[in-house]
Amino acid sequence: MTLHGDLMHVIGNVLAALLFFSPLGRWVGAGVGALAIVLGAFFANLTTAAIEKHDFASVGASTATFAALGLLAGLQAVRRLRGGSFDKRRAWISVGAGLALFAMLGVDSQSRMSTGPGVDVWGHLTGLGFGILLGALLGAPPPRIWLDPKRTRDRVVQVASALSALGFLAFAWWRALRG
Repeated sequence: MTLHGDLMHVIGNVLAALLFFSPLGRWVGAGVGALAIVLGAFFANLTTAAIEKHDFASVGASTATFAALGLLAGLQAVRRLRGGSFDKRRAWISVGAGLALFAMLGVDSQSRMSTGPGVDVWGHLTGLGFGILLGALLGAPPPRIWLDPKRTRDRVVQVASALSALGFLAFAWWRALRG
């Protein structure tokens, strides 16, 4: 999740991260948001590896970026389901918008559902899917449960989540460098 193929890949992921990571951090807090992104991308990469089955290699943060997009879509869908009857009828819109962004940004020019040259379509799609699932799960508790910085318990949850996310990444690098 931290490697990139070239400068354009880095720039694209940084711009997408700015668009998706910031609102996620505002909704659930930076620590919980970071852990949810890492977990969504982790499960997406595992699923993609199982689908591809041979010579699987994933380079870049785009799977994590699509997981963040899915988290926002899942959170927004649950938020709308909690609203009035007008909002409930439109709960699917956020998921549809996530799928539309996947179609525009996450598919290679040949529209193949395989890891093409430079585009990990399965990684993008599964990142979006696991993000939607995790977003719906995070949205299940009462709104703003994660965001009261005055409560020590909430600060501890945020810090523990952030450290867990960093721990997962450090463990992945340790495993990769160990051989």
